Amino acid sequence: MQHVSFEGLGSIAEWVTSNGHELTSTQFFINSYLPEPADIDWLIIMGGPMGVYDEDKYEWLTAEKQFIKKAIDAGKTVIGICLGAQLIAKVLGAKVYPNQKRAIGW
Repeated sequence: MQHVSFEGLGSIAEWVTSNGHELTSTQFFINSYLPEPADIDWLIIMGGPMGVYDEDKYEWLTAEKQFIKKAIDAGKTVIGICLGAQLIAKVLGAKVYPNQKRAIGW
């Protein structure tokens, strides 16, 4: 799941393709199509400048959270980078809040 055009998979995409896996994506900045959880093996959720509680600005966040929860409940491997990790934490019941210091990167 990609939230903005400049937050792509980077070297993760290289690993996926070099190991013979097929890569599909939902790019929320283009459309909000979500597959059925049964149609995926792994779910990789990328970052973005929005927050987990910004449903009023980004309508697709609600559907994305529901999809993440369904994928987890279906036993899929789910990986989150930055915002993706925050979304996973939120759907699993954790409180998500800003850090006191801004951080960018791994």
